[in-house]
Amino acid sequence: MSIASVLIPSDKPHGVATGSSTGPRYSLLLSTDPSMVEAAQRLRYDVFSTTPGFALPAAADTRRDGDRFDEYCDHLLVRDDDTGELVGCYRMLAPAGAIAAGGLYTATEFDVCAFDPLRPSLVEMGRAVVREGHRNGGVVLLMWAGILAYLDRYGYDYVTGCVSVPIGGDGETPGSRLRGVRDFILNRHAAPPQCQVYPYRPRSGREVPRRHSPSATASSSPADARLPETGRAGLRGAGARPGLWRGRLLPATG
Repeated sequence: MSIASVLIPSDKPHGVATGSSTGPRYSLLLSTDPSMVEAAQRLRYDVFSTTPGFALPAAADTRRDGDRFDEYCDHLLVRDDDTGELVGCYRMLAPAGAIAAGGLYTATEFDVCAFDPLRPSLVEMGRAVVREGHRNGGVVLLMWAGILAYLDRYGYDYVTGCVSVPIGGDGETPGSRLRGVRDFILNRHAAPPQCQVYPYRPRSGREVPRRHSPSATASSSPADARLPETGRAGLRGAGARPGLWRGRLLPATG
């Protein structure tokens, strides 16, 4: 059944305009409504198609980024209440949805057999984007608050998902950024060994030596350890215990 509900409302009274000095006010919606899912797909296309390193040739005609998993997901949508515009989105694939979809999206990129014992309480998150002009961190943090509210509402314990990381940028050593992110995750936020997954097409960053110690990672240049904002927000949400968010964050990297 298609639904749309406000998961986290704006703190702005209804009908009160927001002055430019205070910035926009946001509401977080939870929806499976086809029209809202389509709006999220259009937002994803707008962001991905203008992001270096992404290619969406198959979506050029429809100007929508969609796949077979969308219809089985609950979609977290951030709305600018001043304009009514959709400015951020995330999708959540709950256990029942994963069964209906024939598996996790992550399973198309990684061997996720280690997750099998966790499947009844595992939610996959992904396809997160924030519209340009709203990338001050607030929208991403609101989406993470929504993820926590979603887990609490439905009684799930574990989350996982993929984050795309460029191999390197202009003027950087090939593989340096990927290596920096990999080492940072392994040294500070690795999942327990029994829950680790492995990519089908690994990119090891062999052009540069691998670092193993936390002290070595601490010396990485900012470019080496640069994470996408969605990934940084997820790790900030992990709390004090490395490798865990709400006690149970399972990063998939590769």
